[in-house]
Amino acid sequence: MVAAVGGSSLHTWLKLPYCEGYEQVAGATSCPILMLGGAARESRHTVLEEFAAGTRAGPNVRGCLVGRNVLYPGALDPAVMARAVVHVVRDDMDPTAAMEQAASGD
Repeated sequence: MVAAVGGSSLHTWLKLPYCEGYEQVAGATSCPILMLGGAARESRHTVLEEFAAGTRAGPNVRGCLVGRNVLYPGALDPAVMARAVVHVVRDDMDPTAAMEQAASGD
């Protein structure tokens, strides 16, 4: 990351999709990172697993920006998917437990 090449990296947040080796991505910068939701996934569980792994990659991974994977989760209510993402990202909950908790209405 070359954020420091300019005058300042103050107020600079990076929006990066999850990928294999995200620990290395997070370790390559001191800027805060928001994970992008990425391509549409068939499995809601895969989305939650990626967010869980990404948020554990480093202290500068601060959250996620989600879209289609939460807004259009197939037959699932989008509110349930949104609550599951919150449990995974904010509460550091296992993806399976997060989905069960979210489906129960919290």
